[in-house]
Amino acid sequence: MKFLFEHPEMIRGLLKFRWNDIFTLRHETDQTRYRVESIRESWVGPHLQRRTSDMVWKVVLEDEEDQYEDNVSYLLIEFQSSNDKRMALRIAEYLSLLYVNLDKENQVESLIPRIYPVVLYNGRFKWKSPESAENFISPGFAERKGKRTLYDVRYECIDLLRLEEDDIPSVLTPFNAWMRLERCVDPEVACSIVRDLDKYLNKNKRLFGVFSGWS
Repeated sequence: MKFLFEHPEMIRGLLKFRWNDIFTLRHETDQTRYRVESIRESWVGPHLQRRTSDMVWKVVLEDEEDQYEDNVSYLLIEFQSSNDKRMALRIAEYLSLLYVNLDKENQVESLIPRIYPVVLYNGRFKWKSPESAENFISPGFAERKGKRTLYDVRYECIDLLRLEEDDIPSVLTPFNAWMRLERCVDPEVACSIVRDLDKYLNKNKRLFGVFSGWS
């Protein structure tokens, strides 16, 4: 499913699904705009072992009235078809490497853009992996005295097959159609979704062709 998310329309759909109050409003009122840019990023770990995250996208909010001078964030997307018990630790490693790279690219002394890690999971069994790296770290001397931990790296998992039907917005977008197709067991319903998507993507035949080949 990764190749579907090489298209900006899928990323916009994910943003609207997860952060609907921000991105749907921006789209409908047209008072502010946003754009997404694909970042093909790879990192070299401490032992010179090449590690590559599944996908990184840059999200830029274009709002002249925004309180932040440069409203830039990043979306780190991991694709999973099976449970990974150590996913939180993998995410923590990816985030650390990406933040270091972003800091190196930072030309001015400003804050590094925030990264939002999301796991898209379409496995048969429920996702059970902890979503925080803190679950793998034993309490230290401070935590044993009731102090708040300073190490808390989290990601969010969208477990497609465990979503309720009402969780998927009725509005047709490529991302919403993808979620329905992932969950669909009726070939006729799947064909209906694809036909509706064909009408929606009448100006983007390339993405529709990818959908057709995938479904």
